[in-house]
Amino acid sequence: MYYFRFLIPLTICLVTACSGGSGVATGGNAGGVTGGSSTGGETNPVCTAGNSSGAVQKPVFVRNIPGQTSWYASPIVANLNKDSTRKIIATYYSIYVYDSMGKLLDRADGNGSRIYAPCVFTDLEGDGIDEIVCGQGHQVYAYEWIKTTSKLRIKAGWPVDTTTAGQSPEVRGLAAADLDGNGSIEIVATTTQTKPAEEGGAQVFVFNANGTSYQPPGAPSPAWPRYNNRIGLGGDMDRNGVKHQGYGCYGLNVGIGNIDDDSNLEIIVTYDNHAIQAFKNDGNAINASSWFTNPDSTKLGLPMTWGQFIRWADPLVESNHYHLHAGVWPHPSQQEWLQWTASPP
Repeated sequence: MYYFRFLIPLTICLVTACSGGSGVATGGNAGGVTGGSSTGGETNPVCTAGNSSGAVQKPVFVRNIPGQTSWYASPIVANLNKDSTRKIIATYYSIYVYDSMGKLLDRADGNGSRIYAPCVFTDLEGDGIDEIVCGQGHQVYAYEWIKTTSKLRIKAGWPVDTTTAGQSPEVRGLAAADLDGNGSIEIVATTTQTKPAEEGGAQVFVFNANGTSYQPPGAPSPAWPRYNNRIGLGGDMDRNGVKHQGYGCYGLNVGIGNIDDDSNLEIIVTYDNHAIQAFKNDGNAINASSWFTNPDSTKLGLPMTWGQFIRWADPLVESNHYHLHAGVWPHPSQQEWLQWTASPP
């Protein structure tokens, strides 16, 4: 086992691991191309078990590799476009691609802002051309790796902008998956937007492989970003009789998975206002279990989405407050509540 030391305190360990997973890519290849797509049009697990060759060996220092200051975007070791040689993808304020010996092959500066969240490496359309997607400032960039020149090229339709309500936030979370099983990968980005939804502030964006906003068939338009300032079908201003309100996704705040065993994947997002939300791919939030109902006297007993109530550490507090609607209202000065600043569990 070998590792590389960058100019900043950063270590890469090359470990044999399973590629793929549940059709979700959050910083690695989303599986081999099958039938013209990187997921085969399926969201079922594609990871196969490997064989252990023994205990993990002690890392061996190889070399220092110069770079820039890095934040939370871990480097990726990948075989770009299946060219038989692994590359090192490192994201700082720019994207650096090195060969296996640490020689810089290419660099993409984008808009010059820092790249906070881990980037996504996948083949978005299953056309055999690998892409590197990153959030940089308020924009999301997608680069194609051109095998013949060993260079990065901005993909057509990108970068895209996450500015809403006149405020340009920072992209702090990034994930990717084939949300609807059609063989194309969607990009999900979360931002530090703090403007309220009624003013047009939104934190969660979903983009197609070509950079357009994701719009699943049959869903009220536009499906994304969320939350929106609409009422009625697909609206967030009157859901369950109350509005949705997000505030600042600051710490790698997005995950993707199938949490209800249907045919599509769900998007899980955590906010800095102590809320966690689960979205269907059409942007609609999922109602929590019917065990949880609204304790407010004006909305008593109405259902709530996961993002419409704060979670408390003590199950008894939650039972009294959200189920029995009994006793005094809990307060963080007396009871412990849960903070979702970091990634979803």
